[in-house]
Amino acid sequence: MKKKYKRKAMMLLVLVTCVGALVFFWDKLFVSDTGMTTPTEITYTFDTAVIDKGLVRIVNTTSAYTNVGSGVVVSFDENYTYIITNAHVLDEVGSIEVTNGSFMSAATVVELSRNTVLDIIVLKVAKTDYLVPVKISTNYKVSDLVVTVGYPNGEYSVKAGLITAITDVRINSSAKIDYGSSGSGLFNTQMELVGLNKGMIVDTNNQWLSTISIKSHDILTYLMGLGINAVL
Repeated sequence: MKKKYKRKAMMLLVLVTCVGALVFFWDKLFVSDTGMTTPTEITYTFDTAVIDKGLVRIVNTTSAYTNVGSGVVVSFDENYTYIITNAHVLDEVGSIEVTNGSFMSAATVVELSRNTVLDIIVLKVAKTDYLVPVKISTNYKVSDLVVTVGYPNGEYSVKAGLITAITDVRINSSAKIDYGSSGSGLFNTQMELVGLNKGMIVDTNNQWLSTISIKSHDILTYLMGLGINAVL
């Protein structure tokens, strides 16, 4: 009987010791790593200088309103320089002006039957050496480091993040955009265009959650359909 009681006492002592150790280390096992970098806090040095002349600010002025957006230079020929932006920036086509630094020019729509499902439209300005087309890449995957570059509310902006999802129709990323970023570019670390930013997902308080971009594959298909050769 005494051996039985001793065994029980020993087991109880071990149990109490284990519980005590678990209580002591509980906060250490489950404490948040405050040093972790969340996708929206990613910082990375991108050489955006190589695409500075491949981005424009777009102002569309109609009799009823003025829309401000961004655009990406994708091609040129003997007569015109071609720029892509979102179709919803030009819901009603008015007087379209594109600017980049000291450059300013009127623009016209290449195709009036706009693809509103894809939400992309092509503009053209008189051929200029000031604007330089960006390179386009169809090589991207989830977790790639990317950056949005454009003119939300008319102000030049660069935001880094990660590609978080890819579907048949879009790229989702944590590279933040803001209102007025429509038509801005989503670039990889080599400053190649992988997407055209078209919108964002927000929560019930209208706070940004994710960026939605048109895939470069669809951009190239659209441009080829218009007989426009992009830079690859």
